[in-house]
Amino acid sequence: MPHYSKLRPPSSPRPIALSIIPSVYTFSLVSTILLPLVFLILQPSQSTASLLPGLSPNDFQHGEYLNIFANKMVSRKNRIPYDYFTLPFCKPPDDRIRQLATSKDSGRLGIGQILQGERARLTAYEAQVMRPVACRRLCDVNFTAPQLDLLSTRISKEFRVRLSLDDLPVVVRRPRGSYELGYPLGFVDANA
Repeated sequence: MPHYSKLRPPSSPRPIALSIIPSVYTFSLVSTILLPLVFLILQPSQSTASLLPGLSPNDFQHGEYLNIFANKMVSRKNRIPYDYFTLPFCKPPDDRIRQLATSKDSGRLGIGQILQGERARLTAYEAQVMRPVACRRLCDVNFTAPQLDLLSTRISKEFRVRLSLDDLPVVVRRPRGSYELGYPLGFVDANA
């Protein structure tokens, strides 16, 4: 029979040193995380919120017009983004373009957005705060044969139009419940 005495614990337990004085690490953890958290909980009226650089909140009145900007057309199949108005989409009226210069929602872009190829261009879409609108025709556009070929090519390459509203991206809800940036430029009929 094998001998297992070496595997047994020693008869006298080793003394364990307990320190009553907290370590520097424990103190720094308490001072950097817990104390500010306790202060914020006890003093909620003293706390304030901050914004991301370059963004400021906009307050809109009931019925006020919202500016909808087109940033770019992008595709997963083509890495080159295109400007929204490289196709003959409806252009906004000149009076809305003039009003944009004095508007609080002027389509400002940050340096990161500019470097990514985004260009905030005012669209002809009209939306008003708290006023639902049913689908309606925006304008009539005649396409030339080359423009129609370009549109067809971009639809087949699954381009999406990225819009922004109040400095936030416009998203489209998918049937499965997830969201996707922008709306599809068009669809290819599988039966055609």
